[in-house]
Amino acid sequence: GYKRLRRDHQAALVKLEEGCRQEMEKHKQQLDREYETLLTQFSKELEKLQLKHQEELGKQLKMNINTEKKLIKEVTSSQESERKSFETKMKQEYKLKKERWKKEMEGQDTPKSQRNQALSLHKESLKEMDAQQTEQLQRLQKDQLDYQI
Repeated sequence: GYKRLRRDHQAALVKLEEGCRQEMEKHKQQLDREYETLLTQFSKELEKLQLKHQEELGKQLKMNINTEKKLIKEVTSSQESERKSFETKMKQEYKLKKERWKKEMEGQDTPKSQRNQALSLHKESLKEMDAQQTEQLQRLQKDQLDYQI
C-alpha cells in the first residue's frame, strides 16, 4: 500500500504542477497581450501629441512671422517719414547757408571767379556734412530696427 499511495501522490503532484505551469503560461500570454495593447495605445497617443505640438509650433511661428512683418513695416514707415523730414530740413538749412554765404561774399570785393570757386568749395563741404548726417541717421535707424526685432 505505501508504494502505491506514494506513486498516486507523485502522479497527482506532477499533474498539479503541470496544471500550474499551464495556468502560469496562460497568465503570461494574457499579460503579454495586455502589454502589447498598452504599448500600441501609448504610441498612438504619443503620435497625436507630437502632431498637435507641431501644429501649435507652426501656428506660433506664423504668428511670430506676421508680428515681425508688421513691426518691420511700422518701423520702416516711421523711419521713412523721419528721413524725409530730415532731408527736407537739411535742404532748407543748405539753402539758407548758401544764401547767407553768397550775401557775405557779395559784400566783399573779390573777383567773380574766386567767389564762384569759394562758393563751390563751400557747397561741397555742406554736401559732405549732409551726407555724413544722413549716413548717421540711416545707421541709427538700422540699429533701432535690429534692436526692435
